[in-house]
Amino acid sequence: MKFKGRFVSTKKLVSLNNLVVKKSATNENTTEEDHAPATTCMEESWEVNKASCLSPGKRTTTRAGYLDRKRARQQTRQSSRQAKLDRLRLKEDRQSSLVLSELHEGTTYETSVDFAVSPEKQEELIAQIPSTPSTSSRKLKPVAAQVSDSTLIVADLETTGFSTSSSIIQIAAAPLHSDESFNRFVQPSNGFIPPTIQKLTGIEMHGLQMYYELTPVSSCGERQALVEFAAWLNKFSSPLIVAHNAQFDARILVSCFSRHGLIDLVKNVVGFSDTVKLFKKVYPDQQSYKLQDLSKSFAPDFESSNAHNAEHDVSMLKNLVTNKPNMEESLRDAVFSTEYVIANNEKLSNKNRNIGSFTDLITSNILTKSQSSTLAAHGLQSNHLKFALQRGGREGLLTILKGKLKSFNSVIDKAIAFYNV
Repeated sequence: MKFKGRFVSTKKLVSLNNLVVKKSATNENTTEEDHAPATTCMEESWEVNKASCLSPGKRTTTRAGYLDRKRARQQTRQSSRQAKLDRLRLKEDRQSSLVLSELHEGTTYETSVDFAVSPEKQEELIAQIPSTPSTSSRKLKPVAAQVSDSTLIVADLETTGFSTSSSIIQIAAAPLHSDESFNRFVQPSNGFIPPTIQKLTGIEMHGLQMYYELTPVSSCGERQALVEFAAWLNKFSSPLIVAHNAQFDARILVSCFSRHGLIDLVKNVVGFSDTVKLFKKVYPDQQSYKLQDLSKSFAPDFESSNAHNAEHDVSMLKNLVTNKPNMEESLRDAVFSTEYVIANNEKLSNKNRNIGSFTDLITSNILTKSQSSTLAAHGLQSNHLKFALQRGGREGLLTILKGKLKSFNSVIDKAIAFYNV
């Protein structure tokens, strides 16, 4: 193989060595003989590289020049005033993050921790204070492009109650501009439908058989119904669920998906749109905004006697929306996201779990019921306020309350006196 490489880099090193020798000649203790071995070594290395075709050519030399210029630019930037300010700011942020972590996590985040304390003291030292949830409770709106390209899906649920722990007993849905539909009767998780719900919906459960208006109907378990509903929704591009009192349907639906570990299946849903709020805004003089009453007022030809059957209610709402001009665009403007529902359900669960711990603070007039509910929804318990005071004093408690309560100075003063910190 014929060698065609250019051995510039190694030769340049030889030149550099000669330059060093020349510049150091003024030093009495340095002679050219001292540098001869290095020169000989580089020359031999050059010959070896040439024989092995390993000497860098034009491309490598160009790359080396580029990296040299890049390093020079970086050094220039790093020595600028703005870069120095950025480094100071980063150092402050890291220090603030460390202080906040120590406040939230206790002595487990500190160095040289001594756990030779009583069991009663250990909880105070190592208990973690929950951080504020990352998702705001505002009605987060989906991206405008998603909403404009979404498929409107009219839906309704029948449930065993009104709390997020309630079971779904019927799911029905239909696209606004299609004859396709979905309908499932769903066996409640505990196999029980309260008598008031039976009377209201006509849906009953006897053994493993479900009945609607005393007629046996095909049914399935809640998990299977949710999986099938999610698969049906995924057939449509960016589904947007339209419901009458969508706040309720969204809360129950998302809660059931979460309970069965299927929450990722519903994240494909762009959001929810509430026709109750929409009709209140467009027709403020209506005496009643129940679906049946609205249907009688704006779609009197539609049979609306079969209330509280999800499939029938979907048909009624679909007919009502399609018969009103410009209603579709209004529905797209009144959307709240699935992430908002998930965050609100989490806060509601936190509130129900933690509100009882604030009883002493409420009775002692340190916190109002409203303030306690807000803190409980953020995952806090009364002992977390005490830990914040013990770890960070007034500033520690201020850090915990800031952004959660509108007025907290008086709360901090009362809490310091109450806990005697």
